[in-house]
Order: sequence, then C-alpha cells, then structure tokens
Amino acid sequence: PSARNTGMPASTIAGGWEGCCSQANGSTERKITTTTAFCGQRGLDIQSTTAMENVLFSPLTRTGDVGRTFLLKGYAFVSAASAGGSLKLDVFDLMTSKPVAATTALVATTSNWQELSVSGTIPTGGRIQVRINSSGTLRASLDELSFLIN
Repeated sequence: PSARNTGMPASTIAGGWEGCCSQANGSTERKITTTTAFCGQRGLDIQSTTAMENVLFSPLTRTGDVGRTFLLKGYAFVSAASAGGSLKLDVFDLMTSKPVAATTALVATTSNWQELSVSGTIPTGGRIQVRINSSGTLRASLDELSFLIN
C-alpha cells in the first residue's frame, strides 16, 4: 500500500489515509513496508524530496468528543535528512484550518527510534485530521501510530 503527496494515484493505505498536497517541485511518497518496523510486522516508509509541508492525513469527525483530551503518538526513525528535512505529527482543525497540536519536528537523523507524542483538546465542531507532516529532503520510518481520546 502507498500514498503520494499529489493524491494521484489514489492512496491504497487502509483506514482512509490520503496524501496531500500537490506542488510544482518536490514530492513525498509513503509506503507500508515489512522492512522498517519499530514493533510488529509493518511500518510506514517516508521518502520526501524538496517537499513543502506534505501531509498524509486521516480525516475524522468527532462531534461527540468536543472538549475531550486526545493523545497522538508514534515512533519515528530518520535515516537521512537534509535541505530542510523534517518530520512531525499533528492534529489539524478543519473548521479553523489550523493545527490544534503538533509534535516537535525531527530535523536530523536519529540513531534509534524516537517517540513523537502530543496531546490536546478536540476543538469545537469536532472535524479534525490526524496528520503526518514531512518537509524538505528526508527518508524516515514511522510505526505504532495511535490516536486516543480520553
């Protein structure tokens, strides 16, 4: 399964995950692989080349959870980063077109898997996206992504 930043061809990653955004230069491709996993059998391989804030997102409507606390967490391994390469996770509010909360971006190679986590509150309207953001030139793996609402 894979997804490109252009959305073409359509994403084949299960669970409603879509690639965004089309740009004149640069690209990001994401693939589910069995060779890069933190835990278990599969992980997400991310390859960005001069990307401009490309995202892989999953839209969620959580109107019944407005005001409740969430936790977004995953494990990342960055094997190469240059030319502004960065990787982060965030929760994006579709009503205000702004992030609700974002992890600190990984901007350099890592010697091991690093936990990325952030918490926040489900915003008014409850229309959000869970997003994996990549910029610049980067090769990374992401695994054990979870989004929990308390």
